Amino acid sequence: MLIDDVALSFIPLKKSDLITLLNRFGSAEKIFSLSHYELTANDGLVDKYADKLIKWRSDCYEKARFQVDYARDMCITIFAYMDDNYPTLLKECVDAPLVLYVMGNSDLVVKDAKWLSVIGTRSCSLFGPKLARDFVLEISQRQKESVIVSSLSYGIESHVHDEALKTGLRTVAILENSLDNIQSATYRDLASKILNSGGTLISEYPLKSTFRSQNYSERNRIVAGISHATIIIEANLNSNTLRTAECTLGYDRPLFAFPGRTSDESYKGSNKLLKSGNAEMITEFRDIEISLNMKKSIDPIDIFKPQLNPMESLIYECLKDGDMHSDEEIMDKTGLSAQQFSSTIMMMFLSDIVVETPGRMYIKK
Repeated sequence: MLIDDVALSFIPLKKSDLITLLNRFGSAEKIFSLSHYELTANDGLVDKYADKLIKWRSDCYEKARFQVDYARDMCITIFAYMDDNYPTLLKECVDAPLVLYVMGNSDLVVKDAKWLSVIGTRSCSLFGPKLARDFVLEISQRQKESVIVSSLSYGIESHVHDEALKTGLRTVAILENSLDNIQSATYRDLASKILNSGGTLISEYPLKSTFRSQNYSERNRIVAGISHATIIIEANLNSNTLRTAECTLGYDRPLFAFPGRTSDESYKGSNKLLKSGNAEMITEFRDIEISLNMKKSIDPIDIFKPQLNPMESLIYECLKDGDMHSDEEIMDKTGLSAQQFSSTIMMMFLSDIVVETPGRMYIKK
């Protein structure tokens, strides 16, 4: 039962120990029904931990009842570690939260789309926000089913969420405080936009709980654990972003980072990760597509292909990848003469099928 799972999350033991118990006995309800002897038998809990679990049982149930009732009133969903709808990738992590408090889109099971954590420092450079926005824009153009994860923070990550909203990507925000305790008006406004767009807010902290400084590092492990890969836009040497990088490496997930000038403080953390080989250098989203073996999204125009004559079809197939191609490249691939290409591309332009860009480059509309 949910109340048992929530009660177990209040037990003051390491999450890894509690997850071990869950995997061993199958449910929180079963764990709470065990005696001291059963908890410690066959390489189970040590005596002091078993004593603590039994001692705190009643108090934790009282707290859990409040959480379940209050969450229902707030339209907040609580996911337990053993639930089928618990985030797929996060469940693989040894220190995953016992429960998650979720507001908004509650579909957290990974299907075909990649979940990508895009993060960066709060004290970002003047160039950082533009890089973050351009990067998210490129994701939306090439992998429109991707889910963008970040942490609703000032600096780089607020730009990540904002651009995901503008481009129609689903975005998930991991909070360092409880869902009913978003302090900043700026954060509340952005959180509201995320929810209205079909996005999701996630926290592991009980409702009505107070913020602690350690919440940042705890939050960062969720940012790393819930995604297929983590991408660092920029990070200085004191950035919390580096904590997320450590978690990503600890979970054996891919870590990527943009390089920056060695004299730029906001890139010294990123450059350190790249120099050590812990992060893979990227300059554009295609680098990640290759590394993660991602297939490019199908554009709606490919689903409803326009009626084309044979020469138009040859050009269309050339432009189908969504990239820009020169006239020489298209003629080389299609075998069309200069005259055939010129007359055909003009008709496709007038039919609003292709666009000509500066430098005689062509791209599918």
